[in-house]
Amino acid sequence: MNDRTLADHSFIFRNDTLRPAFLNSVDGDPDVTGLLVFFETPEGNAVSEKVRYLLPSGEESPSYSGETVITVNSLDESLAVFTLPDNLEPGQYVMVFHILGKRDVLYKSSQTVYYLEDYYCSVEDIRMYLPGVSSGPYLIMPGLTILLETELNCDPEIDPYIIWYSNGKRIDGGTLSEGKNRVLWTAPGITGFTTIRAEVFPFTPKKNVPKNAAGYAKDLSIPVSSKARIPAFYADDGGQCVYWYQFTGNLEAAKAPNQGGRVLIKAEDSPLRWEVHEDLYGLAVGPADVYTIPDFSLSFGNSKTGFTVNKLNIHFVPRSSGTVARGLFSLDSGRTLEMEISVTAEGVLLAAGTETEKHRITLPAAVLDAGEIVDLALMFSLTEKGFAVSMYLDGAETAAEELIIPLNESLNGSGVFSLGAENSGSTGSHSGGIVALIDEVFLEQLSAGNGTAGEGSDR
Repeated sequence: MNDRTLADHSFIFRNDTLRPAFLNSVDGDPDVTGLLVFFETPEGNAVSEKVRYLLPSGEESPSYSGETVITVNSLDESLAVFTLPDNLEPGQYVMVFHILGKRDVLYKSSQTVYYLEDYYCSVEDIRMYLPGVSSGPYLIMPGLTILLETELNCDPEIDPYIIWYSNGKRIDGGTLSEGKNRVLWTAPGITGFTTIRAEVFPFTPKKNVPKNAAGYAKDLSIPVSSKARIPAFYADDGGQCVYWYQFTGNLEAAKAPNQGGRVLIKAEDSPLRWEVHEDLYGLAVGPADVYTIPDFSLSFGNSKTGFTVNKLNIHFVPRSSGTVARGLFSLDSGRTLEMEISVTAEGVLLAAGTETEKHRITLPAAVLDAGEIVDLALMFSLTEKGFAVSMYLDGAETAAEELIIPLNESLNGSGVFSLGAENSGSTGSHSGGIVALIDEVFLEQLSAGNGTAGEGSDR
């Protein structure tokens, strides 16, 4: 067919030229008298004219009702073109071949094909993304979950079907509309190179994918090494970390103070959404993707024993306006103290206070330029003056303005901490309602002291 065979891929287009051919010579076989070719549906219903390529027998060729008979001098020569019907609908079909004998059919075979008419569909590339911070060359530790993505070049009118393989074993599959151009894959426990393959078909296969169907495919070789480590941005060097989420394809904590906080809970019963940025992937948060730490609690200390300074780091990529994270803490009066980090047109906004009084500071919009990763830090604690909180870019020479919320009552450590918020009012229709891609959350408690929230850390 043109300059290829159906073994290369099983796609047929309107202008393709189909010429049946034997892979091995049959001219020396006295039992072979011809070849019958036709198209049928996967259910076995013929959809094309049947064409017989017959060797001359020295007698008048018999007629076959509804078939075209073409006499050939040799079955090894270039046979006449097999013409598809003009009204053939795009879809999955079976091309049937019967090797004919003098009285019976000697051999039957078939090839699953996909007729695309004027549609187009192919795989351009496969990419891999690591959790956390990464830089090449890529070495994957055994057991690490990475995100794989295939770049397709397919007509927007069709919904292609993608099958993923790892060393020849199928690991996932589904349509583009189901999001199967991206899949999570966990590296095997043994080291060495693993071959990942993405194979695309223009239409969803009838029942199971036939073994003799060949789609467009691309391979990616991934090195798995015991020398590699999880590419985390933060590190619990001083052992002061309370909560640490790295989002390596799941919601489990790398560190949490109790069993209840080890796995984040999604507010809605829907699939997790993972988004990519440059060479990393992270958890997508927004109004429809809200995650909460169960049994959340922190220690704030008191004036007698010393106040505990808490530091929260969030490593994220902003995508649209809305809430990135929110913390709620109970006061003895039953009121709630709230901290909320949001992305706005003006920049990153911190709002903190009670129901009746809110204070705000903003990091200017320059920190959101070019969709770069934001390494945001919050320092918050009780002080003699009240609740103190400041926000800045970690690594900055100076902290942002500090907020002091006067409190005439005690603050206990129980509360609610969430990523995203249902009422965040995301404006990011272009990003599917995604406010931010978060690839790491790190919350640590620093040494108790009588200072303010801006003191006590050299991180």
